[in-house]
Amino acid sequence: MSSKANTKRNVESRLIEEQDIDQLPALHAAVWKSQEDDPDFHEMPEEYFKWKYLDCPGKRYSLSIFDSGKLIGFCGVQNLKNTIMDGNYSCVHLTDMMIDPTHRKMLAWKRIASHLKPYLFATNMIYGYTNKHSYRGITTLFKKVLVCNAGLPIYSVILNAGNYLKRKKSIKVPGLNLSSMIHKLAIKVRSDSGCEISEVAGPTEDYEELWKRASTDLVWALVKDQEYLSWRFNSCPVEKYRFFEARKGGELQGFMVTCLKEDRGYRRGIIADWLVPPGKADIFKSLLKHVLASFIADNVDLATLWLKDREDEVGKILKSFFFFKRKPEKTFLISYEKPDDPVLSDFGNFFVHMGDSDHV
Repeated sequence: MSSKANTKRNVESRLIEEQDIDQLPALHAAVWKSQEDDPDFHEMPEEYFKWKYLDCPGKRYSLSIFDSGKLIGFCGVQNLKNTIMDGNYSCVHLTDMMIDPTHRKMLAWKRIASHLKPYLFATNMIYGYTNKHSYRGITTLFKKVLVCNAGLPIYSVILNAGNYLKRKKSIKVPGLNLSSMIHKLAIKVRSDSGCEISEVAGPTEDYEELWKRASTDLVWALVKDQEYLSWRFNSCPVEKYRFFEARKGGELQGFMVTCLKEDRGYRRGIIADWLVPPGKADIFKSLLKHVLASFIADNVDLATLWLKDREDEVGKILKSFFFFKRKPEKTFLISYEKPDDPVLSDFGNFFVHMGDSDHV
């Protein structure tokens, strides 16, 4: 993409380059600190943006906008493989839209809009996970092409009620008086799938075969192959993820990816990603049992994951482990080249995890 210049001010835009990375932490901080008391703000190092936008699989579509050499705007885009119904496609994941607060009345938003709009039609799909600020900006720019707006509910289970309640005095949920000791007992009596569950360093080549078996009935999902999983979780410079896998007779049957976060005074265990073949909810149960035991051993107060609001076998298993549904944390926005497709209009068919976003 060729650079575009503004003759009145020395504003130019270009696809991201290696030398842009050193200015991204300062822009990120300026944008987030302008949102008063935003609890989601964490300063990010250069290594994080390099991993996120230069090292990720696929083509580089991210846009950098400068005014006299200073980075004043950035549109972060990842070009990842997605399964859409019966095939794999190259799709656009919109992860960041950042404009320096002192330049928001300039041309930056228009440049981002003109940069992104061709990809809405040149690729099969563009999607993103928004907060209240980015939701407002994205829907203003792309309201004519967005076809889905669905909140992603969080499912949680309290593993240390005493510590959690000290900070959430007003919460009212079923089974609030359960302690970690009761959860340990419940985990012990759950039936097993006959799989061996173990923690491993990361994905291996047979994850490709698992994906082929597990993705046969998915309407939409990120392709969870070895390349993606290694980049997303093993290479991330700011989070430590753990891989748990289920094997039977040496054959891979499923996996879960977790991480821990210190969150406003309590420790949160996050199930960032998981995958099992269709009809194998017992394998999900075995993995969940092992992961919850690891969370309890790590003194986790609250375990969470994203799950669409549906009454399938996975949802029933979560309820049996005392998970409860909370309000949506993020909003999922999507544009598709066939907006009238009745299959994609049912968001409940989508396979979405916390790890699919850049928030975990």
